[in-house]
Amino acid sequence: MKKTIILLACVLIGVTFSSCADQTKDPAGVLVNSNVINQQNFTVAADEIGLETETQGTIFVISDENAPQEIKIVIIANFLVDENDWAGVAYGFPQAWTLTRVLSTCPDNLQNPEDYTTIWQTGSDKEWHISIDVGHSKFDSDLSGGGEGNLLIELILENPDATLPDSFDVLIGTGSKGDHVAHPAKKIISVPLTR
Repeated sequence: MKKTIILLACVLIGVTFSSCADQTKDPAGVLVNSNVINQQNFTVAADEIGLETETQGTIFVISDENAPQEIKIVIIANFLVDENDWAGVAYGFPQAWTLTRVLSTCPDNLQNPEDYTTIWQTGSDKEWHISIDVGHSKFDSDLSGGGEGNLLIELILENPDATLPDSFDVLIGTGSKGDHVAHPAKKIISVPLTR
């Protein structure tokens, strides 16, 4: 009886280890962080001006080694907008980049992400050509109500045949001050476009 229990225990241990070994293989062939050539974490907060507005996330630079000029940027961020903040969070992008996708969640007090997330495009003479605002009040006298959510932004080079910039830059601003100053807490995050 004792030998049978020991034999059964050995078989169970062997089956357990063999099933763990099988789980380490990815049956779909999907690779984690495939073609990511660089990444940069960021945090920008308006705590110095007395607001809890902040955003944090990661910028991924993606390029296939067979087509190094075809750069794709993916930004995954979460945000928190203070209920007393009328400007929220803004992400600004320079001329060389084209926005291809924006996915956003919105706080529970709103029905549509479109009510909470706005995309702006400036004239071609401005350094920061595209802006995505989250939690910015539609009218100066109203507050958005604050809240938290997530954001996914994708961009590609506007002209892949042009000279590749050294880095991808994004201007991130948070908070508001008084009635007319939007995003006084700002940072430019720069991510090299090479390994």
